[in-house]
Amino acid sequence: MNQSEILPLFSQPVYINNIDDNEFSIVANAVINTDCPKLNNYEGNGYMSDDTVWLDNHTDVKSIVEKYLEDYVHNQLAISKRHYLEHCTSWVNLHKPNDIAQSHIHGNSVFSGVLYAKCDKDTGPIRFTFPAMIPTFASYTTEFDLDDNNFYNMREALIYPSNKMILLFPSHLAHDVAPNLSTIDRYSVAFNYFMKGSYGNGAESRLELK
Repeated sequence: MNQSEILPLFSQPVYINNIDDNEFSIVANAVINTDCPKLNNYEGNGYMSDDTVWLDNHTDVKSIVEKYLEDYVHNQLAISKRHYLEHCTSWVNLHKPNDIAQSHIHGNSVFSGVLYAKCDKDTGPIRFTFPAMIPTFASYTTEFDLDDNNFYNMREALIYPSNKMILLFPSHLAHDVAPNLSTIDRYSVAFNYFMKGSYGNGAESRLELK
């Protein structure tokens, strides 16, 4: 049999990187010193800051976040610089031992992300789940027995956070966080961005978002 090729068409691109030591010092100091008094929907789902435009009030961290967002959006996804990032919302998350984050998406944004300021291997992975609205051979109406899990047949993906890690992803991608099984509090900053600028090539379909 000739060598075959599988094309991973129409992917859900999740960006993973690590900020550098100097950047992490700035982020960790700002995030860990932020009060998180607000219960995140219900008991056991963690806590969040009252400030929901947190990056606007911590511009040094915002500059770091947007450096990696620019790489994701313009270099990796090759989106034209006619479109530019617009910060929507951001907040600090605090998950104490045994806290979780229930499955959710991020509405009214295009790209979302999380930057970890304090965690370890036991503070709980983030789990991305297959978008049910996208039909494939591995859709939820057909459940095959699998000899191996890979990028072509997976229905979920676990990513274990570490200090300095930044994750960026499409806002429609559902995700949750497993229980914090460590003895430390997990701190992160989450954020949502929209893309403004000039859309469309034809005059009849032109859209300007400023």
